[in-house]
Parts: sequence; C-alpha cells; structure tokens
Amino acid sequence: MSRPVSLLVAIVALVVEGLGAMAWGGLTIVLVRVFGGGVPPLAVVAIGGSVAFGLAALAVAVAAWRRRGWSWAGGVALQVVILLGIVVAIPYAGFPPPFVGAAALAVLGLVALLTPGTRRSLSG
Repeated sequence: MSRPVSLLVAIVALVVEGLGAMAWGGLTIVLVRVFGGGVPPLAVVAIGGSVAFGLAALAVAVAAWRRRGWSWAGGVALQVVILLGIVVAIPYAGFPPPFVGAAALAVLGLVALLTPGTRRSLSG
C-alpha cells in the first residue's frame, strides 16, 4: 500500500523541524563558545530542549515512515508543542522570518497529520 501525500508532507515537516531544532541548539552552543561568557541556566534548558525536541521529531518521522500506530499521536503532540513554543517566542523576538517560517511549517505538518488519509494510514 502506498503512502498518502499528506503522510509524506507530515514526515518532511517533522524532519525539517527536527533538524532545525538541533541546528539551533548547536549554533547556540558554538556562538556562546566563540563569543565567550557564561551560559545562563535558561539558555542551557533551551538548548537541551531544542536538541531533545529535534531527536523526538526525527524518531516520530521514522516511526511514521514505518507506519507505527503511536507515531500519529506523537506527531500531533510535537506539532502542538512547537506551535505553542513559537507563539510564545514570536512576540519577544519581533517576528523574525525563521520563526514565522517554522510556525507555517508546524501548521502545515499539523494539517497534514489531521487529514483522514494520514490518520487511517498510521492507525492500522
């Protein structure tokens, strides 16, 4: 049985978000090392969270590709978490294009996961 296009869109969204989150965490670490100074405790939590989110998103994308039943719920939960995080961060950051792009990608991934074809494909 072939995979519906909506499932492929959701997988691509999860992979891009996962890689982006891990890249953000890695870039933050590099910038702190290059420019020196101490790392505030909240930054450590944010960096660790971004790497953990990235790994979780990639794990859910692989599970969705393999059609594991839990991947649908995991994908929806991750999309909701990233949307809430972006909604909280955008007012403080001043609407930078990467945040707006990430929000659009999260909405696209969530809509793709909520289509009947994707849900049917992953539920059994």
